[in-house]
Amino acid sequence: MRVKNLIVAEVVTIPAGATAAETARILRERGVSGAPVVDETGQPVGVISRTDLAHGWEQSETQRRRVFYVTGAEELPAAAPAEEPSGAFGQRPVREIMMPIIFSVQQHDSVRKAAALMTAEGIHRVIVLDGTRLVGVLSASDIVAAVGRGELIEA
Repeated sequence: MRVKNLIVAEVVTIPAGATAAETARILRERGVSGAPVVDETGQPVGVISRTDLAHGWEQSETQRRRVFYVTGAEELPAAAPAEEPSGAFGQRPVREIMMPIIFSVQQHDSVRKAAALMTAEGIHRVIVLDGTRLVGVLSASDIVAAVGRGELIEA
């Protein structure tokens, strides 16, 4: 089976200038766990996932607490907790948080090739291209669903 047979063609993309908070909202509202990050011309420049955002918020909170405990509670205003030097994590541009490496396959590649790439790289989705044009996303969940429907039975 070819990748083009399983892809989600209505691709949810995230603008590289979107904030972490905006990105989280888009992913939640669209019901996806990750999406390609695109530049102003629509070309993919990275990938962002809910996991990336969760790790970022966790690291931000850890840094905030570190500043709090190192500085001492009596030195911090009660109503203004310490923030990262660059500001609140939710306001950071997604281009600073995303995975800047794009793992991709061509739409005519085999699903096996896509699955092998996901396994080798420890990722859950690949960007699907037609040449250099973004045409879809294939996730591990899409492959598992196809197996469950009996569509990926090999001879």
